[in-house]
Amino acid sequence: MILVKKALLAPVGVGTIDQALLAVLPRRHQSLRLLGLHRKVLIFDEVHAADEYMFELLESLLSLHLHQGGSAILLTATLSMEQRQRLAHIWLKESWLKESQHSHLIPTNYHFPLATKVSLTSTTPLIEHELESRADVSRFVKVDYLESEKAVLDKVMASIARGECVVWIRNSVDDALKAYEAIYSLMTVPEDLLLFHSRFILDDRQSIEKRVLDCFGKGSNAESRVGKVLIATQVFQESLDADADVMISDICPIDDLIQRAGRLHRHTRNQQSAYQSGITDTRPNPVLYLHAPAWSDEPAVDWLSKDFRNTQYVYRSPGRLWLGMKKLKELGGIKMPEQARDLIEAVYSSAAFDQIPTTLLKLEQATQGDELAKASKAKSNRLKWQDYGYSDHSNQYWFDDDSDISTRHSDIETVNVLLLKRNTSGKLEPRVDHPKFAVQLSTLKISKNKYAAKLTQLSEDERDDLAQRYPSSKYLQSWLPEEDTGFEYNDRFGFKETNNKDML
Repeated sequence: MILVKKALLAPVGVGTIDQALLAVLPRRHQSLRLLGLHRKVLIFDEVHAADEYMFELLESLLSLHLHQGGSAILLTATLSMEQRQRLAHIWLKESWLKESQHSHLIPTNYHFPLATKVSLTSTTPLIEHELESRADVSRFVKVDYLESEKAVLDKVMASIARGECVVWIRNSVDDALKAYEAIYSLMTVPEDLLLFHSRFILDDRQSIEKRVLDCFGKGSNAESRVGKVLIATQVFQESLDADADVMISDICPIDDLIQRAGRLHRHTRNQQSAYQSGITDTRPNPVLYLHAPAWSDEPAVDWLSKDFRNTQYVYRSPGRLWLGMKKLKELGGIKMPEQARDLIEAVYSSAAFDQIPTTLLKLEQATQGDELAKASKAKSNRLKWQDYGYSDHSNQYWFDDDSDISTRHSDIETVNVLLLKRNTSGKLEPRVDHPKFAVQLSTLKISKNKYAAKLTQLSEDERDDLAQRYPSSKYLQSWLPEEDTGFEYNDRFGFKETNNKDML
């Protein structure tokens, strides 16, 4: 942790958005983070992914950073007009303009891609500059629909038979594990099936990422790609420069779907399936297969939850998913960049809310209430430097690093679990052997109530002995998978509940 804080003091530092957001939370060493950010240029990617809790903290950070003489670059491919206005307003309200003036200075350019510059100058506080899109990302992706898991399995097996490589992105780890088992039992070469989700320890996750890039990355070729299948969750769209011949996605928010579609025929490939710059892709025109409920102009209350229970649990907004599907059916697919704004605004604008069917409106209103509650909690947690100045009165309470105040809001309390093994002398040690980072590489994060609280516990003597040899382990829950009958772990499917059906 100290290394992360010191990285912010360097001329150039790379990290997650969380390390910057901690600068506006009453956490230990908060002032060190703030000092490290002083007068720097902050660059945040994927800003649209922030929920209301993170957005509230981001607003406070950007405003405080402005007062320190800093600047920021915010990158996103799928930001709604209202979100863009909200971010621009942070700078505009601090400019020379009176409140009555800056409140009417609203970003209005609908072009995509677009660069919006907000400054404190009296002449041009707001500049919107239209950008040209690269030729290799300007394309139309047709969207077809698969209404059942059987239809998805048939599509996967047919694609394998044609020698194509396939990615199926699922919305939950449990669904990914279920799909993995189903496809594994059907494949002639099961070793060609990969699984990638968030319930792997860091060491295994790094190994899986390398194998995924070997099979689906820019440097892959016909030999490494043929017949490969990847079952993944959201981690695939967020972190990997990979390229699928065939992509199937569970129904998801339209901004996530656009991100996923960006991994379909991402790299232009020649007849040998090798990447080649400046050519027309030799594969058939891309088709994104959307695994979704049957379309209905008048959906039932359980339109989504009936067959996509985990999807509704993850995204909680069947109304917004319905809006996205409605627009896709109207357009026939995703045309980038011309239709990017249309797709986003059809789901996230204020006017779009009025288009949600009455049967789904109650759930949408509950979701909006949850978002407002998140924003309120963030306001309560963050420093009140606007009211009291930057001082010890900026917050009533100050917390240590292991306290329960976070940069992210979650209804599910999670726990970092350290996986262990016994060495030849019977002593417990981290699962991964490494001279410096054995604990970090052997740790995964899981739900506290659903999983961690049910794991077999170590004895007090074993915990004390482990903490003496690995001091950082005292902040983690330690677990020895080989001595637990309810849960299991291996480097192929990660963490899962033990069941009667063996995953070979």
